[in-house]
Amino acid sequence: MIGVASAQTGFFSFYDKPIAQAIKLAAEDFNSEGGIDGRPVKVVVADTKSDVNLSGQTATEVLNKGAQFVVTMCDFDLGAPAARVAGGKGVLALSCAGSPLFGPAGVGPLAFSVSEGTPTQGAVAAEFANDEKWKSVYLLTDVTSQYSKDWCANLVTRFEQLGGQVVGKDTFQLNDQTVQAQVSRMKASGKKFDFVAVCGFPPIGATAVKQIRAAGIDSPILGTNGFDGPFWLSAVPNLSDMYATATVSLFGDDPNPKVNEVLDKLEQQTGERAQTSYVMYGYAMTELIKKIVEGTHSTDGQQAATWLQDQKDIDLIIGPTHYTEKCHVSLGRPMRIVQYQDGKGSFLKEIAPQDVPTPKVCQ
Repeated sequence: MIGVASAQTGFFSFYDKPIAQAIKLAAEDFNSEGGIDGRPVKVVVADTKSDVNLSGQTATEVLNKGAQFVVTMCDFDLGAPAARVAGGKGVLALSCAGSPLFGPAGVGPLAFSVSEGTPTQGAVAAEFANDEKWKSVYLLTDVTSQYSKDWCANLVTRFEQLGGQVVGKDTFQLNDQTVQAQVSRMKASGKKFDFVAVCGFPPIGATAVKQIRAAGIDSPILGTNGFDGPFWLSAVPNLSDMYATATVSLFGDDPNPKVNEVLDKLEQQTGERAQTSYVMYGYAMTELIKKIVEGTHSTDGQQAATWLQDQKDIDLIIGPTHYTEKCHVSLGRPMRIVQYQDGKGSFLKEIAPQDVPTPKVCQ
C-alpha cells in the first residue's frame, strides 16, 4: 500500500493534488498488468491541507492504515516531517523535493526524492544559456524561497564556470504585490545583459515577467521549473522569448511518447490538462516503488534504501535515476527546456548537463 501524505487542499495542492492523481493512475496501470510482484497496488491519501504542522500527523494516519511506502509533500520544508515519521517506523519515504537535504543530511537514510534536484536544474539552465551564447545575466531572485535561492545559486556557479558573468542582481519576496521598483532599477542600471534569470515562480514570478516586458526590456528571460507549465501564461499575454527548465514538456510534444500518453490519460480522468510537470513525479514514484518491490521482493525500508543505492541507473518515465549513500536526489538527470513564444508553450530541447555543482551534503 502506498500512503500519500500531501496537500490535497490549500495553496500547495496545486502541486500535490495532481501528483496524487498520477500515483493513482500508475497504480491502475500496474494493477491492469497484475500488480506489483503479483500483488494489487492500493493507494490511501491523507490531506495535510498545505499545513506543515499536519505533515507528520498525516504520515501517521496513512501508516496506521497500513501504508508500506509514504509519499510526502513535494518540498523539503513541508515534506520532511512526514518523511521523519515514516523513517522512524522503518518505512521508505518518497518525495519530489528539489533540495539535496531530502535524504540522510536533512531527514534520514530512508528519505529519497525522485527530483533531479536544484543543482541539476541550475546547471541545465546555465548550459542552455551557454548554448545560446548568452554571456551575461541580470538576476532577479525570490529570497523568501529556499528553492529559488538554490536554483539561482547553482545557475550562477555553473554559468561562471562556463565563462558567464553576473552583471546585476536584485531581490523580491513571495508576498510582494509588485516588482516594479526592482524592474525600474534593472532598466535604470544601464547595464547590458544577454538574459534575465527570474529565480522564482508564479504568481509573483509571473508579475515580475510581465513588468520586465512592460518596461520595454526585451532580453530573453530564463525561469525555474516553477514556470514549466501553461497555468500562468494568461497573466502575460503574447509573451515571447521566455524559457524555463522542466522535468517534462506538458504541451503534447515531449520527446518521450510515454509522457504524452500519461498526460493524455490524466486529462481524460480529471477533465483538465496538467498545469505543471511536477505531476510526472507522481507516476515516477509509483514506478520506483514497483522496481524496488520487484527487485527486493520486500517492502522493508532499509532493504529498499540499500537496493536504491546499489543501482546504477533506474529507468523511470522522467529519465535515468540514481542515488548514492549520501545523496538521495538524482543529480545530473537530463532535463527539458520549454519555450514560450507568442503566448504558447512548447518543447525546445533536452539538455544532459555536463557538470553539476555538488552540494556539500552529497560530498
